[in-house]
Amino acid sequence: ISRPQVKQAYLFSIFTGLIAYDIVNLKWKDLKTSPDGKLSVWCSSRKIFIPLSSNALRWLPDTTNHRGLIFKGLPKDTEINNILKLWQRKAGIEKRLNFSLARNTFAFLILSTGAEVATFCSLMGISSKTAKSYLVMVDHQPASMDEKLKCLQLD
Repeated sequence: ISRPQVKQAYLFSIFTGLIAYDIVNLKWKDLKTSPDGKLSVWCSSRKIFIPLSSNALRWLPDTTNHRGLIFKGLPKDTEINNILKLWQRKAGIEKRLNFSLARNTFAFLILSTGAEVATFCSLMGISSKTAKSYLVMVDHQPASMDEKLKCLQLD
């Protein structure tokens, strides 16, 4: 099953935190350029703009026609789930691949960079009360350089 649109959509989700509903309905007009030249995406379900990183931009389809849906040709939910299940098996991943997991990966990536809770909540479109369930994903104790080097086995 080769569906490059699914790969692009799923990886775009990992770097934006968009859920399946948002990805399927995402239109080129939802991409906005700020005065400083940064591109953001409008997330209709959370009513927020999410700045696009270079990693997110990499997974946008390469096209000159910037009208309509961004991820044209995405199959139905059941086929997307079957493709993700196939990738999961081939990669030996135990956790079920889905767009919720992609969103959680986005949350982990934000938190692991040391982002403040307010920034995290803003990017995720959630309240600080809801953020508590995500905060347990990462250790918020800053590690010393010695600890970091030991983890990397560079000492």
